[in-house]
Amino acid sequence: MRKLLRCLLAVLLVYSSTANAQLVAVFNEAVATGAVGTLPAGFTTYRIYARLQNPTDRMSAVFGSTTPSPVHHLYIRSSAAGSQIWNSSFGGAVGPDVNCAFIGFFPDLSRDSWVTIGAQDAPADPCPGCAGTQGQIFTISNPANMISGTFAAAPFGPDLLMVDGAWFLPNDGSCNGFPVGPDNRVLIAQVTVPTGTLEYALNISMFDEGVGANQLIYVHNLQSPPGFVGSFPEQDGTALGLVFPNISIPGCTDDEACNYDPAATQDDGSCTYPGCTDSAACNYSASAGCDNGSCTFPGCTSVDACNFNPTAGCDNGSCTFPGCTDSSANNYNPAAGCDDGSCTFDLKSVEYGKTVENGGGAII
Repeated sequence: MRKLLRCLLAVLLVYSSTANAQLVAVFNEAVATGAVGTLPAGFTTYRIYARLQNPTDRMSAVFGSTTPSPVHHLYIRSSAAGSQIWNSSFGGAVGPDVNCAFIGFFPDLSRDSWVTIGAQDAPADPCPGCAGTQGQIFTISNPANMISGTFAAAPFGPDLLMVDGAWFLPNDGSCNGFPVGPDNRVLIAQVTVPTGTLEYALNISMFDEGVGANQLIYVHNLQSPPGFVGSFPEQDGTALGLVFPNISIPGCTDDEACNYDPAATQDDGSCTYPGCTDSAACNYSASAGCDNGSCTFPGCTSVDACNFNPTAGCDNGSCTFPGCTDSSANNYNPAAGCDDGSCTFDLKSVEYGKTVENGGGAII
């Protein structure tokens, strides 16, 4: 996909940018349901839109990518079994393949499935989708023809799983790349599937303010976190609706936890927090998920002791206290840890070269 993406970016004439995010949301709306023409009952037609921040922003591509680029597969599918994407035999793979003039004769053509960027009928049709020149929408995939294999197969096409490809609109100033309406929406697909079974995961490239130098790439994180395509940065748009329905990714969602998972969308109670992980420490925490350098260790905590340790976190009974440490003293204390100058001795006198005991303390 790296080659395909780089070729695509070259066609679009875009360059890396640090512009602010301009994709507001991706969403879908049910526009019709029930049987019509050859379309059986039980099907609903959905339209998928990208909402942009400003009317001057411009959509450029919807894509899927694989290694050696970051892996962000694209799928549009039904959760029902089998090939369930309904296609009119008078439609095509992209919106401009539909001629709205035929809808009066073949009403089920209005329910055809296709992909697009803004355009929903051919430029020469009597019901243009935008004011101005409508640009051509191109498709590319590896293997080839994946998009047409899903959306040009009547009456039912298989799910689209595109790991390497895109549909795109060159940055040629054509009107269909720009958003319309008060909420600045751009139509990117119409899909008819059994009611309630629509699923998709998309990746989007666009231009901030319609300027080719301001390319923005939004991807989902189902296979890989955002990365780079060459020097082009990706942004995580999973929370913006690139994946429908929302896929619950369990994990720790607290960014202060040791095991915080930025990809998680639902907290599963697995968060662990910093603490002391040394089992020999006074404040050892068996529940700590990572060490935060807070461990304190046993020692003497009595400030009156000879071996007082101000960093000790708990007392281990090792304190020793001042006393007389001279073993010849009357009050010698073998347990004393340091001498406090309190030793006392029996005084002795010398008579004719010998020492005479004088219990009274006087020298004889």
